[in-house]
Amino acid sequence: MKISNQQINNVAIIPARGGSKSIPMKNLMDLNGRKLIEYSIEIASYSKNIDKVIVTSENSEILDLSKSFKDIICIKRPLELASDNSKTEHSLLHAIGELENSFSVFPKYIFTLEPTSPLRSLETIDKAIKTFLESDYDSLISLVETRDCIGKIINNDFHHLDKNLPRRRQEREMLYKECGTIYGTKVSILKSHKTIFGDKILPFIVPKVEALDINDPEDFELIESIMKGRKN
Repeated sequence: MKISNQQINNVAIIPARGGSKSIPMKNLMDLNGRKLIEYSIEIASYSKNIDKVIVTSENSEILDLSKSFKDIICIKRPLELASDNSKTEHSLLHAIGELENSFSVFPKYIFTLEPTSPLRSLETIDKAIKTFLESDYDSLISLVETRDCIGKIINNDFHHLDKNLPRRRQEREMLYKECGTIYGTKVSILKSHKTIFGDKILPFIVPKVEALDINDPEDFELIESIMKGRKN
């Protein structure tokens, strides 16, 4: 089934499983008056740099909700690609295959938007995509700055990963932590490398609040309080 004759180069793919160990049916939970996944669908739909938005899920409720948005392509992924051990890349490759074979859509770039990052802004998404498309990199990763001290607990003893870090936070070297705000990948790289990361990964720093990710009930409460605070 062809969807249109327009050139579709850039697609946003939102991988949304129905299962979750930490929060069952997390993507359909109410967050400040809307379902969690709706925030990612809406922001992707508003982006001037995205030609088509795709939601891939094994869950019929998630797909039915996604279909209520205009011009969204919904792809039913096999159950074996929706387990706790399934890699996101496998669902992306399946989605690309469905786009090509069932919809005659052959994108050049995919932008993965994790539905668990509802605070990403339209400005950030558009800037990330524009920066990536104008570069000679084959993939993009979103990062958040940190000067935190990180370590391990071994036999009930704490060990710093870097024992020489200054105690004063402002004197520590800036480090960068991966976040799920946005990933960019050339489709050719996804197919050849079977991963969203190529040989030249463009770092894209996002505001700390936009990097917040929902992985447990405490995250949910924190992000909802931020959203409510913005309304006041």
